[in-house]
Amino acid sequence: MPRSYSFDHFQVPKTLPQSRSERRQDKAHLSGSRTRPEHEGEGIHYGRSHAETEELFQEHQLDARRAGASRQRKAPVVPGRRPTAPIGALPATREAAPPTRFPELAEEAGRNLRSLRSSLSDAVRAAGRLVTLPLTGLRLAARRLRPA
Repeated sequence: MPRSYSFDHFQVPKTLPQSRSERRQDKAHLSGSRTRPEHEGEGIHYGRSHAETEELFQEHQLDARRAGASRQRKAPVVPGRRPTAPIGALPATREAAPPTRFPELAEEAGRNLRSLRSSLSDAVRAAGRLVTLPLTGLRLAARRLRPA
């Protein structure tokens, strides 16, 4: 749509360069006109609709806090359902309580000693098999080479 007026930026009159003092006076005048002396100390005031919105927001926050506190006190109990572990978590194991009396302590020490002995005997047997493994391999290779 064509303009109803002609605009040529070369024909617009340029402002004359101002001195520093004139610029400061202009800035002081502008900054003085922006402040309202009757509202000093109040801060920014957005109007009634914003105040109502802020009041509603604060009420919702207060309600949410109250609801959160009541949820923490009363956990919903669903019959037939137990709390489940997170996906990928290992199942919980039951560990024996530490012994409190001397006979229980002696019995626990005996069990641990027997477990240690059986572990050591398993380790000795495994080491013996490992040592004899190359000889067994050589015997099998010799049988295949010399069918008897």
